[in-house]
Amino acid sequence: MRHVLILNSDKQEPLSVLQQFPDLRHTVMTSEALRSFYPEGSVVGVSDLGDVGAVLARASEVVGPGGVTDVVAMTERAVPTAAFLRSYFGLPGMKYDQALIFSNKVAMKRALAPHVPVMAFEPAASLDDLPARGEHLGWPVIVKPAFGAGSEDTIAIHSPSHAQVLDRAGVFDGLRGRRLPLIVERFADVIDEFHCDGVVRGGRVLFASASRYFAPPLTVVGDFHGSVHLSPDDPTAQALVDLHARVVAALGLDDGVTHLEVLHTAEGFVVGEVACRPGGGGITTSLRHMYGVDLWREHVAAALRLPPEVDGARPRHPGKVYGLCGLPAKGGTITRLSSADALTRLDGVYAVSMRYKPGDRLSARRSSVFFTGEVFFRLDHADDLRAFLRRLRDTYVCETDASVQAQGAGTC
Repeated sequence: MRHVLILNSDKQEPLSVLQQFPDLRHTVMTSEALRSFYPEGSVVGVSDLGDVGAVLARASEVVGPGGVTDVVAMTERAVPTAAFLRSYFGLPGMKYDQALIFSNKVAMKRALAPHVPVMAFEPAASLDDLPARGEHLGWPVIVKPAFGAGSEDTIAIHSPSHAQVLDRAGVFDGLRGRRLPLIVERFADVIDEFHCDGVVRGGRVLFASASRYFAPPLTVVGDFHGSVHLSPDDPTAQALVDLHARVVAALGLDDGVTHLEVLHTAEGFVVGEVACRPGGGGITTSLRHMYGVDLWREHVAAALRLPPEVDGARPRHPGKVYGLCGLPAKGGTITRLSSADALTRLDGVYAVSMRYKPGDRLSARRSSVFFTGEVFFRLDHADDLRAFLRRLRDTYVCETDASVQAQGAGTC
């Protein structure tokens, strides 16, 4: 029987997928801070899934006789760690050098730049390098960690003086605290932002779905945020799916699930970044309802070299507009929070997934996917979206002991 080491955060959905593979046993490893999300005795804790040395030492302690046969990363931070373990132990699957291309944004942009449009960029060892990088690229710029997801600690800076204002306000504290290399990019005037989610096996794209964000994620951190999935017959969707195939070829991906971010600028489509794991923020659930494709199942199957269950797919309800919306969260102990039942009663909502409940304490973070949950909707027309989001904003309630709700529902 194969023994799979799973590197996971607090995601429960991918773990349920493992039940579809009965000839496996698995060990879950997560950060110590997230052990409470698992039954006692079912998980192994480590200080940080991004700390390769700590994970390697802990894995060597707990896997027992026979070791492990496979390593699967369920979270962005663990992708290079899982690949290092495979390389170190001689296990099959994506190795460390290729994993870095999908997780280190500097390495990724260098590999992509000869093949697809990307914004001008430069690496930075620390924020001390920011003034020189800004002068060379031309202000304004974007700075973010070279490793990371969900727009976390991604900051737009208009000038050297603006950088000083942000620094005094503590905006850079997260970047400094994480002690990661940085990437500085020329700022793009974004008209629209899209994501494209795909399944690749044997170097061939078996499935790809293009979606449009309500607004560019960097502009809505801390607010309602989500996307609508485009019809596969939409010319924009077809162009994005073609760009996705070019990205897959440029990075030499053989097997995996992809999440590609694309900016629409006055010059056309520009690749933001691409990850070799399912998209977060409820994207996998929404696409499963629209197409019947389970991206978590395909992610695990690809990592374990098991057969895919998808080779092309069409929407289950052609003509309907599927999408999802994240419900904004703030730090503090939750004192009031809308229930899934209350949100499901909204016209157009067919499912709600809540991550937290009153009494839970959340640590504030600057991320485009810092949500209390997600709402999944199906509308008759794209023009119905604005009115739907207005109803959702008016209905949703979230209060914490760190915030005083001054104007009724809709703030968190």
